[in-house]
Amino acid sequence: MRLSLAPGPGPTWLLPLAAGALLAACPGDIDRTLPGAEAGRPDGNNVIFPDGKIVVDDGGNPQSDGPRPDALPPDALPPDTLPADSVPCSPYPEKLDKQDNNCNGKIDEGYWANTKNASYAALSAKQPLCTAAKAFSDVCTSGAHRLCKDQGYSGGFGPVEYGTSDGTIVCLADALGASAPLSTLTALHASCTSSALFSLWCNSAIHRHCAALPGYVSGVGPVEHSPSAIHFMCVKHAKVYQVTFATLAGHHAGCTAQNSFVPECRAAINRYCGSKGHATGFGPVEQSTDAWVVCLDAK
Repeated sequence: MRLSLAPGPGPTWLLPLAAGALLAACPGDIDRTLPGAEAGRPDGNNVIFPDGKIVVDDGGNPQSDGPRPDALPPDALPPDTLPADSVPCSPYPEKLDKQDNNCNGKIDEGYWANTKNASYAALSAKQPLCTAAKAFSDVCTSGAHRLCKDQGYSGGFGPVEYGTSDGTIVCLADALGASAPLSTLTALHASCTSSALFSLWCNSAIHRHCAALPGYVSGVGPVEHSPSAIHFMCVKHAKVYQVTFATLAGHHAGCTAQNSFVPECRAAINRYCGSKGHATGFGPVEQSTDAWVVCLDAK
């Protein structure tokens, strides 16, 4: 059974982890050899044959003047009501634009989770309170989020690796920017409060909130917060792993069960996820004697 860090409600389970063609008008001489108005159906003073040809009633035998653009078969749809998936797709290389450019049914793959080097000066330009000394904080997370958004991503977080003048941040595409009142998150973990927004407990609450949304695996944040709302990113191109702290410590010393919400563990999780073939990761999102971490894919 997974143990919660502090009393509070929440799940006790573990996340494993071509369209019909339109008839076109064809100019040409009127074909006056078609017989049989009786084979058609009336349309005002004219007759339309089953093949979509209009026949002119000139007082004699019905004659055909060729296909008519508005003479659609009874089961045809007008152009503006064709199903979206029947619209032809011309594939070209995927790019970061919230579109399926290569026509494979996926949006922005290759950009779902991208790690980027960012100087603390660049992060500070987005969130002035972010400095090297506060690299592991809500303000630098906000700086990373804003920098990623300015580059066309849905958002971001980090750093997940720390240097003296720069760090590695994570930019997210095809992710959901979500928000909730603090009370909603506190209901998911009682220790997620206004005095502990950047904490393991709010990690857990955000994870639980996003995991309850159809199609999403987890969430990371807060990426922004105010007295009325906590903002975070919900992710779907991800997998949750249960991992021992001994394993994490093998990736970065100093990551322990007693000190799991520290830069050392954030770096260890980033490296652990890389060793599993993922782009990066975050967490812990739940904890007992082991840690539950979320690994993110780029594509």
